[in-house]
Amino acid sequence: MVNISNRGVISNLPDYAVVEIEGVTDSCGVRGVYMEEAPLSLMGLLQKRIAWQELVVDAGVRGDRKPAL
Repeated sequence: MVNISNRGVISNLPDYAVVEIEGVTDSCGVRGVYMEEAPLSLMGLLQKRIAWQELVVDAGVRGDRKPAL
């Protein structure tokens, strides 16, 4: 399992989202194993986590805790 930027590994999630998925390591580095779409039953949870990630990054970039709280 690896935590990486999605980069198209899960087609129905944004490329910039950080996802925990099965991965492989080789001479090119670490990459995720392509898995098509995330199941509809998980999309609500995943979208909530992605929104949280965006708010935390925004708070860090702006130097303001409010978006992350």
